[in-house]
Amino acid sequence: MVSLKDRLTEILINNKLLTQEQLEQAILAQTKKGGRLSDIIVGLKFIKENELVSTLSEGLGLPLIDLKRFKIDPEIVKIIPLDIARHYQIIPVSKMGDTITLAMADPLNVFAIDHVRALTGYKINPIISSSQDIIQTIDLTYPDATKGIIEDLVKEMSASSLELIREEKEVLPSDQELDRISRQAPVIQVTNMILEDGVNKKSSDILIEPFSKRLRVRFRIDGVLEEEKSPPKNIHASIVSRVKIMSDLNIAEHRLPQDGRFKIKLSGKEVDFRVSILPSSFGEKVAIRILDKSQATLNLEKLGFSKDTVEALEKVAKLPHGMMLVCGPTGSGYCRRPDRISTGRD
Repeated sequence: MVSLKDRLTEILINNKLLTQEQLEQAILAQTKKGGRLSDIIVGLKFIKENELVSTLSEGLGLPLIDLKRFKIDPEIVKIIPLDIARHYQIIPVSKMGDTITLAMADPLNVFAIDHVRALTGYKINPIISSSQDIIQTIDLTYPDATKGIIEDLVKEMSASSLELIREEKEVLPSDQELDRISRQAPVIQVTNMILEDGVNKKSSDILIEPFSKRLRVRFRIDGVLEEEKSPPKNIHASIVSRVKIMSDLNIAEHRLPQDGRFKIKLSGKEVDFRVSILPSSFGEKVAIRILDKSQATLNLEKLGFSKDTVEALEKVAKLPHGMMLVCGPTGSGYCRRPDRISTGRD
């Protein structure tokens, strides 16, 4: 029996849009990072998304729809919950009797079709559309139930001074992606507020944890986790997506762990962040390690060591061989109890 992955690659290779070498490279990237193979092939620029969608439409014998030219009845989209639509990158476009026509970025995803069929009780007629068009249509079509809540949070904070630093080699997002992000400005501000508070309070970690009915945000300050004021649970997915965008992670992947990094400029200083995202029963957990360079540029005199200890450290540092160990719990960053440090040579 031919697998869904084999069917996809067979269509692309037969149409000479993908070489065997490119396929092996894409599969290797999928093994390391997870995500849909089609998204990885597009991300590696082996094929343009419109070519991929057109080829799949022809190869699978499924209709292709341009959602930018199609107006969807708001009552139709209510058939499928927003989180399900975002998760599978799908959107219902019409209903006739007991059948709904479902625009899908990945029409080979039988799990999505089975889930929607079981959830709604409707028969599914799949058609194909681009991932970008579906994401944009979801944002435009689904009612924004969290808008008022987010605006209330934004009113409580001052203008953000946070600036995301991009590496020169980074490929800029597409026009559609930039347009989508700009419409979520309140979510961006709420995310920036969490990051700024974490830096200003000199925390080493920020933890964003979803539960069944609430979202919890905690900062690790001096090794102790302290709970902070948290946004409402219903914007959790948007905050996670924003962190993924900042970290150049796959926003469509929700089942596998992901790790990334990003850098910001805050009040004239650069701060590095390390990001780990882990799936859980109530959504994705986010752990952010803060590496504030301005807090790390301390010399021996400023660390609070006694004069004898500094002299001992300087002496062993000049030895031609040997090893100096500085030990502490994970995330401690630097020693907060100089009187407990012992120096010596093994």
